[in-house]
Amino acid sequence: MNVIKVMILDDEVLAIRHLNHLIPWGEHGFEVVAETTYPQQALELFRKYRPQVIFADIRMPGMDGLEFSKSVLQTDIPVHIVLLTSYKEFDYAKEAVKIGVFDYLLKHELNPDELIAVLQRIRRELEDLEQKEILIRRQLFYDLLKGTEPTHEQTRLLKNEGKRHGNQFVFLLMGSNVPIPVIPFMLKEPRTEPFLINEIPFETGFHCLSVLPLEQQQWGVILAVLKPYSYLQAHNETMAMVRFLQQTYKVQRGETASVTISPLFHELTDLHRIYVGCERIVRHSPFFDKESIIEPDIVPEKAAELRAEIRQYVSRAAAQLDLHQAEQVCLMITEAFADIIKRLHLEAALLLCRELAVLLDSFRVKRGIKRLEEQLKEEVEATGNWFTFVQVAQWFQQMFSEAVREAEEILNKRYSWKVRQTMNQIREKYQEALTVESLAEELGISGDRLRHLFKQETGMTVLDYLIQIRMEHAKKMLRDKRLKVYEIAEKVGYKNSQYFSQVFRKMVGVNPLVYAEGKRVADEMEN
Repeated sequence: MNVIKVMILDDEVLAIRHLNHLIPWGEHGFEVVAETTYPQQALELFRKYRPQVIFADIRMPGMDGLEFSKSVLQTDIPVHIVLLTSYKEFDYAKEAVKIGVFDYLLKHELNPDELIAVLQRIRRELEDLEQKEILIRRQLFYDLLKGTEPTHEQTRLLKNEGKRHGNQFVFLLMGSNVPIPVIPFMLKEPRTEPFLINEIPFETGFHCLSVLPLEQQQWGVILAVLKPYSYLQAHNETMAMVRFLQQTYKVQRGETASVTISPLFHELTDLHRIYVGCERIVRHSPFFDKESIIEPDIVPEKAAELRAEIRQYVSRAAAQLDLHQAEQVCLMITEAFADIIKRLHLEAALLLCRELAVLLDSFRVKRGIKRLEEQLKEEVEATGNWFTFVQVAQWFQQMFSEAVREAEEILNKRYSWKVRQTMNQIREKYQEALTVESLAEELGISGDRLRHLFKQETGMTVLDYLIQIRMEHAKKMLRDKRLKVYEIAEKVGYKNSQYFSQVFRKMVGVNPLVYAEGKRVADEMEN
């Protein structure tokens, strides 16, 4: 336990002084925080300092110890009262015990050993009570966070809790800085180390009511504000408190956490509403640096729908990737993430990560490169670049650049220079009216020579490769759903949309309209 606060009330100054010097209070875990000779003033000091133990004389003018005890106990603020009495007041003292006074001591026989024995009993009882209260309070707070309506008895406990601490509270939601789920199979199991706050620096002006482990590596911290502050003071004190918690978290668990701070609230029954608001905000921590303190008004209440824009970004990247234009792909990734980070759109950012991962894996498979899953299993530390969306963007840029480089190396080993040049020309000019002769002319060889080389090295004709490239672009445009079939036909090099549809059906198995509708239904089912 922390130091136990004590108040002494006696109408004789010498009696207070004697009790004060009878033992070294601090060595036994106690501190005399207030003393007075006036019972009325003692009531004010009790409300101000909230001592857990009061030593009070029975015989005092104006208000005796029994009346004073009744007044204190009626506040419902937990306290242990020890009355100081003489022989002739013995029956009176026993009556006081019946109303809830903890014990009584005989003044003229009081010695250090007896006083220490009483204090030890009080400490044990307070510790037992504290453990029970922690369990009861924790379950109550869990229920409140889930939105469970408190019972009448729970409401009474909450009101007492509010009275005890001054009815001013702050809720902090701490979220571990865990890797973004870019590739789910790569993510590590969450850490299981506990997070405990053993002692809060006194100067922060807070009392920790509970630390609650929640789902998704989150921790809720309920703080009572013990002092009245101006707005600026409250903000500074809260920030200092959060930094203390972040440092404690790092020491105990070996990882960092971002924190969101609730506005000041006055009713503990508001915890569910407060928690929902904070949870929405702390989920956006990947938009910020690790160990961020996220203010509630930074994250917009509702973000615009960006799904169509994400698909456009990815379609552009796919087209550039087919041409092995790594630099253009990286610029597109920078643009897409910058747009989403500016809008703080969490769902759009996660969708972009998934779409880019699928595109990257598909490109690697088509180019005969090791699948992304196999590659990442060899890179154990890959998730170390996934804590913020800025890091994720940089990781994707690196991965796409490496994939294009590997694809170029494979092509260099597999095909001759003339065949590679033909493939590059087709990927760049597929929209034009290309012929084998025009492509061969660029290489300085005959059309028949190019047909023979291309078939020999790739296993397909030049025309087959041209159709393949055109159909890949056509499928992307059909998935985009913004263009009509005849417009897509023109964009991939066909003047006649009917002929385009025949070629598409032969290559894909269904006509363009059926393909587009099928992708629409599949997307809706996925969404």
